[in-house]
Amino acid sequence: MTTPNSTYPTAYEQVNTILNLLFTRVQTLLGDQLIGFYLYGSLSLGDFDPASSDVDFLVVTEGELSNTTFEALRDMHESIAESGLMYAKRLEGSYIPHDALRRYDPKNALHPTIGTDWSFTIG
Repeated sequence: MTTPNSTYPTAYEQVNTILNLLFTRVQTLLGDQLIGFYLYGSLSLGDFDPASSDVDFLVVTEGELSNTTFEALRDMHESIAESGLMYAKRLEGSYIPHDALRRYDPKNALHPTIGTDWSFTIG
């Protein structure tokens, strides 16, 4: 059972464990291409339910991801999902270039994403 505490970045120790792992690996893979890593959804709104909520994240990148980087991120997400860590299969997030956040273009709105119901893909 996950209980709230005062640790960073959230009040949930097991969520922090998965977020720290995810952030460290994303930072390693993206390097200078990483602009930001953000939480949204129930965690940021104070509505998180440890028994049922997913962990929503957004990674902002400098430019589009190369095929090699996409494949490395896909492998990373598969590895995390198989880690056995609590919340490892409850990550939902997207990797979006900074310019795409500034101006929405429906013709060019496909970005790498992962969810509880789908593997890492372009969607």
